[in-house]
Amino acid sequence: MTNRILGAACLCASLFVFTGCPTTTPGNADGGNGTKDACTPSCTDKVCGDDGCGGTCAPGCTTDQTCENGACKCVPKCDGKVCGDDGCGGSCAPGCAGNQECTAEGTCQIKICIPDCANKDCGTDGCGGFCGDNRGSCPEGKACSVNSKCELCTAQCEAGQECGEDAFKCSCGSCQPGFECKDKKCATCTPKCDGKQCGDDGCGGTCGTCSNGTGCSAENKCVTCTPGAECAGKACGTDLKGCSCGTCTGGKFCQRDGTCEICPDTG
Repeated sequence: MTNRILGAACLCASLFVFTGCPTTTPGNADGGNGTKDACTPSCTDKVCGDDGCGGTCAPGCTTDQTCENGACKCVPKCDGKVCGDDGCGGSCAPGCAGNQECTAEGTCQIKICIPDCANKDCGTDGCGGFCGDNRGSCPEGKACSVNSKCELCTAQCEAGQECGEDAFKCSCGSCQPGFECKDKKCATCTPKCDGKQCGDDGCGGTCGTCSNGTGCSAENKCVTCTPGAECAGKACGTDLKGCSCGTCTGGKFCQRDGTCEICPDTG
């Protein structure tokens, strides 16, 4: 009994099949010995991409993802958008300017802010402004509550606090002239009068007074008096520099509002 190898087929010369014929596959990558080695997919730490055997690693990426180095990455969705969510936990570029806000469509528009001072006596209006008649503050003796109401001050000062304010802007005390508040304690104050002729010395005193006809300027210099805007509508008193707004005559006296009135008879 003889057999012959013709190409990749094993043919037997007898009438029966010779079971010892080798299994062969044409075109193997084994260098020509006719037997193909099995391929083991390489998918360690990979969920997508080439498995090294002509297939892909499982489970693969969804339609809105891309495969990078064996990992599925989110593809930002920013077509037609310059701001807002990119669908991947980030934001679309370049974003909006400080005075702009992002719309639901991903475009920038000028911020539209509606001040909210309803039922508020103090505090802010939510748009960079203030509520109330005193730029968000309360009159002396009252403090702005968490509900933006001016309420009587009940100071909640820290133990040992001698001066300054508590968290609600209520006074915890003040220091005597010659002392200043440092770290909520009254400490000896060193007057700050270098280059000053008048005005506050920073310690509750003054750096000097100006003679008649002169007043203290914002630079703490004595200058020739020119009544300032504070004198508008006043017949007497002084402006912020100490310059006279006028004097009262005919037995009248200057009132706090800058008007001249007859002094009440005290007997």
